[in-house]
Amino acid sequence: MRIGRKKIKDSVVRLALAIASGILLAVSWPPNSFYFLIFGAFIPLLWIWLKERSILRLWGYSYITFLIWNVSSTWWIINATLPGGIFAMLANSFLMTIPFVLSKWIRKRLNLRLGWIALIGGWLAFEHFHFHWEAAWPWLTVGHAFAVMPSVVQWYEFTGPLGGTLWVLLLNAFFVGLIYPLRKRVMRGVYALLIILFLSFPVMLSFWTYNHYTCEGNQVKSLVVQPNIDPYGEKFYIPSDSQILWFLELARPHLSNDIDVMVLPETAIPGGIWLHELDSAKYLHPLRNLFDSFPDLQIIAGASILEMYPNKATPTARCPTHLPFCYDAYNSALLITKDTILVYHKNILVAGVEIMPYAEYLPFLNKLVIDLGGISGSLGTSESNPLFPITRQVDTIALGVPAICYESIFPEYISSVMAEKGNLLFVITNDGWWGETDGYKQHFLYARLTAVTLRKWIVRSANTGISGIINSRGDVLMETKFWVPDAFVGIASTCDEITFFAQHGHYIGRFAWVVLVVVLSVAIITMLTNKFRLNVKKLRPSA
Repeated sequence: MRIGRKKIKDSVVRLALAIASGILLAVSWPPNSFYFLIFGAFIPLLWIWLKERSILRLWGYSYITFLIWNVSSTWWIINATLPGGIFAMLANSFLMTIPFVLSKWIRKRLNLRLGWIALIGGWLAFEHFHFHWEAAWPWLTVGHAFAVMPSVVQWYEFTGPLGGTLWVLLLNAFFVGLIYPLRKRVMRGVYALLIILFLSFPVMLSFWTYNHYTCEGNQVKSLVVQPNIDPYGEKFYIPSDSQILWFLELARPHLSNDIDVMVLPETAIPGGIWLHELDSAKYLHPLRNLFDSFPDLQIIAGASILEMYPNKATPTARCPTHLPFCYDAYNSALLITKDTILVYHKNILVAGVEIMPYAEYLPFLNKLVIDLGGISGSLGTSESNPLFPITRQVDTIALGVPAICYESIFPEYISSVMAEKGNLLFVITNDGWWGETDGYKQHFLYARLTAVTLRKWIVRSANTGISGIINSRGDVLMETKFWVPDAFVGIASTCDEITFFAQHGHYIGRFAWVVLVVVLSVAIITMLTNKFRLNVKKLRPSA
């Protein structure tokens, strides 16, 4: 009877601990200002990981923790689709449990120390994986917790956000070591010292860097337009020509001969423009007419671009039965000048909206794509021009890199398209489908970390959401209000610095995969060896 009561008591305590971890993760997450709680948010769950013997029960407790975190921080996904949002939160919570369950299995077959290594390495490998597969969703990367205070993580220029994840996991582990019953009391002092060093040194280094860092080159005078067109309503029933005239009405009071570039948001030019007719597209006429009065003006604008093929040339090509050809649809950015038009096609596509993951193997999934008021369906990708030269008279003053919406939280991808030449980042987005929620706020805040990681200034134009200018320290210099039509002129600077992260990418994640594979291999070999020895022992004749 006492044993039964103890099991019930332990289960209740561990359930409370799992819930506590979920709440701490939620409260520490942007846009909340309690980011420092992330250093203790995993402690209750790690305590369960240490104490719980059953892997199945550990999975249940960890799933509760991560479900609370996912629902509280990304519930706004259901604004677009209730079934899709629920599935995304349930699935991501499940994926987060894998490092905990796998490391527990490894710990049982090896030892506690290697279990810790497998847990931290496994989580970092999971986050790295979440940046790279077709259903990529790195939104809840632990290192993003510091988006509200980039001055604390200026060293992201060396590590990227996975460095922040490693920092958080190590400190949570050290705190657990401090309170865990130890055989050697001296270890408490060791853990206390590690906590002091790992907390103070990165923060002091970051603040010192923040106060001494500058990177300013050529100044680019930018006119940013936030038209605030409802992506669920006005985007469809207001004619495309009228929408473009609305952009110009907002921009015209700010136009002058010293404006270098005007930035319009994602899919600002709707309706679908055939790539081979781009130079004569009627939707571009109102914009190109501006060059009569402002010949040196350059315009960056999102557009829906279509490319025609005589047959199904790509896996994403659409072949309607009523048309004698196939075509690809792109979510694109245009650089429009008096003489030329450059095109960039978005390559990091939103799963379930712009791409149905692995639909080439499961083509029926294309019918499940969610329409969020912009371009939807499985879109095409291609090697389009990633660099937009911004000129003043005859001189190139900046090499701008366009990032469309979701791409702005993929610093490794952005650094690859910068090709060590890009020195200014233009983010164009449409955050209106999230509504008045934390979604658009998080998206804007994450851009601050990208600015630090790549040491690039950001000019951001959102249809709805927050438009603004962010410097290479992550400071917000200008920003608009949500759901308010606006336009403003601001100065952004180029920065030619190539950060360590820009050169090496998510090296922490790649190393974590190596560590995880090695430890997992040792655990499997040990398990098989033990089974072999046990079978041999059973086969030996008794004395």
